[in-house]
Amino acid sequence: MKWYNESLKISTQIYDDDRKARILCKVGVIFHEQGIYKDAFKRYNLALDLFDKRGDLIGKTYCLNKIGLVYQDRGEYNQALKWYDRGIKLFKVLGPSNERAENLYNTAMIYWDQGLYLDALKTFEQSLKIDEELKNLSRKAESLNNIGLIYLDEGNYPVALKRFEEASKIADKNDDKKKKAQYINNIGLTYLNQGKYTDAWKSCSKALKIFEDIENSEGIADSQYKLGLTYLEQKSYVEALKLHENALNTLIQSRLGKVPLVKVLKSNIKLIKSKMVKHPR
Repeated sequence: MKWYNESLKISTQIYDDDRKARILCKVGVIFHEQGIYKDAFKRYNLALDLFDKRGDLIGKTYCLNKIGLVYQDRGEYNQALKWYDRGIKLFKVLGPSNERAENLYNTAMIYWDQGLYLDALKTFEQSLKIDEELKNLSRKAESLNNIGLIYLDEGNYPVALKRFEEASKIADKNDDKKKKAQYINNIGLTYLNQGKYTDAWKSCSKALKIFEDIENSEGIADSQYKLGLTYLEQKSYVEALKLHENALNTLIQSRLGKVPLVKVLKSNIKLIKSKMVKHPR
């Protein structure tokens, strides 16, 4: 941060507004990631004014997206959408761009959170199309995965499975082991929802192996949890309990005791134990 502050002083002294705006954006990102939203807003707005004076449309859309994302992270969706909407006229001039794809992706995430699934699907598809054109494979894979999750929730398992498999192939091509394992876990979850327990077990076991290889504790726990669900659905309570407890211990030992999965695991462990009492072997 000290280096950025020094750079801001120099940029101001030599009247280099372009450099100053870009540094302000970087500082804004730092504050945003730290959850210091007020300071993030301030830097993004200062940068936005500088880009506006320079007629830098790409810089403007970048700032509009970032300001919208701060509101989105705060759960203020209507405000976020207003800032995203401000960029639409500019995107018509700019054409396909990373900023446009990000704008659509973030908007789709809001629609998804609001339960507007058709709007979310449509907007994810639009973002995906631009990312495909720009060869931004990482976000394309994320859009495919999110589309898959929506179809999974709606019970459209064939389409969900297809999207997860497409996302997994992209992650494999990018050598992104973490994402690949996450997408494979979702494939397993789809099989689980279909009652195809052997296929679900195979997929989640494959994901578990990848997470173990890259030493990702949260991924390991999630895979163990999903493997536990395959046993729980088949009323194999001893195996289900062991995997749920393993998943919980993995998170606690890794100091991840506050992640949402912990609450789910504790609830399921209680449920499994009650079932074991009612249905002892």
